[in-house]
Amino acid sequence: MTDQPVRCLKRAEWPEADRLAFAKATRANDLLDDPGPFAELKPSTIATIERGYGRWLWWHQTQDTLGLNISPAARITREAVSRYLDDLRARNAPLTVAHRILTLEQVARAIAPEANWRWLRRLVNRLGTRARPMRDKRCRLRPVDDVFRAGLAMMAEAETGRFTSPKKRALAFRDGLLIAILAARAPRAANLATMEIDRHLRRSGKEWMIVFAGSETKNGDVLELPLPAELSPLLERYLTHWRPVLLDGKVSQRLWISAFGQSFETDQLYFVVMRATEKQLGVRINPHLLRSGLATAAAQRDPGHAGLATPMLGHRVGVTTERHYNLARQHEAASQWQQHVLELRREARRRAQR
Repeated sequence: MTDQPVRCLKRAEWPEADRLAFAKATRANDLLDDPGPFAELKPSTIATIERGYGRWLWWHQTQDTLGLNISPAARITREAVSRYLDDLRARNAPLTVAHRILTLEQVARAIAPEANWRWLRRLVNRLGTRARPMRDKRCRLRPVDDVFRAGLAMMAEAETGRFTSPKKRALAFRDGLLIAILAARAPRAANLATMEIDRHLRRSGKEWMIVFAGSETKNGDVLELPLPAELSPLLERYLTHWRPVLLDGKVSQRLWISAFGQSFETDQLYFVVMRATEKQLGVRINPHLLRSGLATAAAQRDPGHAGLATPMLGHRVGVTTERHYNLARQHEAASQWQQHVLELRREARRRAQR
């Protein structure tokens, strides 16, 4: 049981020219230099762009075209982007492909604003227009209670010693805790993946809190989420026993540790959660879909207080929760329509029998 390696190069692995160009694009304002194009973006947004560009450089490395003496802008040619697009389409869903090319276009404009990138902007627009979700997420949605219990079951199984090594038991316990927290509170994957002990995970008496500053959240608001009391002893068990097994002597403030004793990235968290849910529930559920499940559960259980999911999901207004995450009304409408169809059929049979 190992964690899937991320298909991107970290900034420390980039060619020097790319590192310097990206540093210039993210440079803050000072007395001597103007701010870079990315200076006003949130750190989480810059991290997303950085990972996307690292994916582009990783692809060049696999093609043996990552020349150290080539300027970053010179790599972004129509021919190279076309081949990169073919590779992305073979591995990813249309929406992911559109996002990867958008990230590349953002970096291209930032590092070489004088160049003509209209061809790349047209490609981004076409991909965005044509991209559609490949699967209806309703068929993959599971009750959050079921997901939560699946996480508890994984942690209980890890404690039995059925696995062949302590590391495999530690990984199973980590994965179970991850999906239990996602089912109960559904923080954004980018925040959850980068959590640090004492900074984002704090203890207040017997209660554990997930805390993110406004500079770390998507909407700029502080996010504080108390974890269910049921998870407190399990979280403490992970911190004191299973996490050190994964670290294997290494030191890190990150909460989530990979099979290699290193910190997590968002892409790794997605893979781990989908692998765990497929094993336990028979369907691959990603962290974003669990956010939908939490909003849907709130609406189904208590429609009068469905708005409680809004602050929990880190939304400023309820319309965001409604538009993007709440499937309860769709389910209700489908049930009502089905009932109407059945009544029409019964009426037709009664008429035929007269």
